[in-house]
Amino acid sequence: SFTIADSKGDGRFEEMLALARRRAEQGKQLEATYRDHVIPIAMFSRFSGASIFGVWDGFSPNPDIGLKVALGIEGEFEAGRLAAARPATVVDPLSIYAWVRMGVAPLMRKLSQQLAVVQSTIDALRELAEERESQRGRKMGTFGYDGERYQFLEMTEEHFERQLAEANAALELAEALPLVPAEAGQ
Repeated sequence: SFTIADSKGDGRFEEMLALARRRAEQGKQLEATYRDHVIPIAMFSRFSGASIFGVWDGFSPNPDIGLKVALGIEGEFEAGRLAAARPATVVDPLSIYAWVRMGVAPLMRKLSQQLAVVQSTIDALRELAEERESQRGRKMGTFGYDGERYQFLEMTEEHFERQLAEANAALELAEALPLVPAEAGQ
């Protein structure tokens, strides 16, 4: 930790500090937009420029957010009820990732005959695992502003290993589920 006194120095850090303040404000605005509107997490991910897994990682610790996966219109709820009544329900990559993060993957594995995936789910989770594997051994961190202090957080090796283990566990679960064709009539 170190302190930069605003009254001293030549302002070399001001551009970096201003960027951190803007990012913090944008983050608050994004969080408020998501919390206050009916926007599915996948759509929000696309608009925010973050991966769906990154959005989940960012929002899931905050119980006030309320993660949303559907628009909340009756048509989507009815489609969900119909899917749940079928012999196998096709699950998306975020659900599998979330089950791993929440620690319920072993329970979901017991339902493997009632769940299925399409190839793109496996591909998305494989891409996540490969991305996290590529980060192994790299120095990474984040610089932010909490409204009072500037913070630089360096990601530890344990953090990377946990993230990689979660991605691999999600991929392993997806690969253990029956693979079905991604055709509309299936």
